[in-house]
Amino acid sequence: MLMFSRLLVVLAIVTCFEAYGDGPIACCEENQQGCDLHGLQVKAKKEIQAQIMLGKMYWQGKGVKQNDAQAYDWFKKAANQGSLEAMYYLGQLCEEGRGVYPESLKLKAVRWYKKAADKGHKKSYQRMKYLETHFPEEF
Repeated sequence: MLMFSRLLVVLAIVTCFEAYGDGPIACCEENQQGCDLHGLQVKAKKEIQAQIMLGKMYWQGKGVKQNDAQAYDWFKKAANQGSLEAMYYLGQLCEEGRGVYPESLKLKAVRWYKKAADKGHKKSYQRMKYLETHFPEEF
């Protein structure tokens, strides 16, 4: 039975790669069930997009057990390398109080949004302004 389940996993990964072509990142974006998690983790050592993909997977619990702390860590790795998308996701996690300690989460969220907004990320700017307007006592 174990051999049969391993075969199914291998077939899912091969099918996924045939369908999506661009390796672990594209495969996992489109089909978390057939995701080559190990291949994606290897790519994440060097590639920002793989780090973001792992962050999304852990945040949403798709293809892995849902884990906000893991999502935060992967997004932070990508954000520290300059990813505006990762900075935005960190802002969202902080705003929602997920994956981080509760000390002044909205302030932490605004800091991440501001980093991305300063480089032209429009969604981050909108969220930053929303928080500053609706929760002025926290800033």
